[in-house]
Amino acid sequence: MSSIERRRRAETLQAALPTPPLPTDYLRTDDLDRVPALTRHDVRVDRRAEARHILTVREVQRRAIEGAAVEAGQAFVDAAAVDAQRRVLTEAKFQLQRARKESQILAGDDPELAAKFGLLDDDFFTFVRLTGTA
Repeated sequence: MSSIERRRRAETLQAALPTPPLPTDYLRTDDLDRVPALTRHDVRVDRRAEARHILTVREVQRRAIEGAAVEAGQAFVDAAAVDAQRRVLTEAKFQLQRARKESQILAGDDPELAAKFGLLDDDFFTFVRLTGTA
């Protein structure tokens, strides 16, 4: 005889009671006799509310798409303005460099002419700077 058999009790123990069944008066989804019937008015109200909800969602989607299009257009305009300003700045640099080189070539070794041309170049630089930012 094994040790398990020796420890086995002769009397039966009380087992837990099984879960009682649900009362029959509960409403079940498949029990069509107990589901309250919707009136025609309730159905119309429900359909109107659903239609309003769908229209509201579509309107929100339209506004979101239009807003995104406006933002994209504004971003494109901003990028074009930055590019245009870059081109103006590059052209101004080339003009200033050209004026300086012309002054150096024309002045040669004459310090008096170099000083006068330097003043003219400074005036031109101020003019270019003011017109470039306007």
